[in-house]
Formats: sequence, structure tokens, C-alpha cells
Amino acid sequence: MLTPLLLVAFIVTNQLSHPQLNFTNLLALALVLLFEAVRLVAAGDEY
Repeated sequence: MLTPLLLVAFIVTNQLSHPQLNFTNLLALALVLLFEAVRLVAAGDEY
């Protein structure tokens, strides 16, 4: 199972090897980062 950070690393690597903008990848990256931010905030509130 891919962790979100591995997914982000994969998307960023893909973007670097293909300089043209791929909006699907950028949207996926934004959603993953948003999910991670929400998860971290939620985890922080638990403690």
C-alpha cells in the first residue's frame, strides 16, 4: 500500500521528468496534501 508521502514523491518525480503541466497529477497532489494536512491537524487535536 502506498503511503501518501510516497504517492506525493511519485507525482513530483513524474512532474520533473515531464515538464509539461499535467493537471490530473497536480490535482491529485493537491488532494493528497490537503488530506495529509487535515489528518495531521486531527491527530494533533487528539493529544
